[in-house]
Amino acid sequence: MKQPYPLAFNGPLKPGSQSDTVWLLQAMLSAIGRHYINIHPPKPSGQYDESTRQSIMRIQRACGLTPDGVTDEKTWEAITLMFCRGQSFT
Repeated sequence: MKQPYPLAFNGPLKPGSQSDTVWLLQAMLSAIGRHYINIHPPKPSGQYDESTRQSIMRIQRACGLTPDGVTDEKTWEAITLMFCRGQSFT
């Protein structure tokens, strides 16, 4: 079952991507980063930059996913779960 926007996945998102969805991803990373010290979130800009890629790779490692820095569907699901549930991986 698909979740309604804003948590619906419409990726993949990767370095160089620029969109409102990237901004939303960065905003979720910022919220997660307030609770999980190992995330080091980027500032929301809408541009999938190196800081965003590094944050994604940290989450991917913590969740047992391939740390490639690309936000695929599994990575998006992990981020939305962390965002919605506040589960710690540190």
